[in-house]
Amino acid sequence: TSVYIPIYEGERPVAKKNSKLGQMILSGLPPAPAGAVQVDVTFRIDTNGILHVTAQDLGTKAAASVTINAEKGRLSEDEVEKMVQKAARYAEQDKELLARNDARAALRAYLHSLETSILG
Repeated sequence: TSVYIPIYEGERPVAKKNSKLGQMILSGLPPAPAGAVQVDVTFRIDTNGILHVTAQDLGTKAAASVTINAEKGRLSEDEVEKMVQKAARYAEQDKELLARNDARAALRAYLHSLETSILG
């Protein structure tokens, strides 16, 4: 089993509203129920502006990493400033969207627990 990990840069709490920098796949994981896998993801930016991302499964210690260069797909200072302003402008809408998503996830979890308790 594997876990897909997209990497974004931005100020918005909703991933699709940010700039995608890259991705990685953490593989070699044993089958597990949805939400049971615990993955520790770390981000490090070195002195050259290169982003190093590492993901490690806490159970199996399986790991994956990716390096994203400063000039490849990264936002300029002006783009970052525009993104910060846009995040402030849409903060309330993003908050409402996250609340709806949280409510939907809670309902799905509740339905799953009902199904498990009824069907065994």
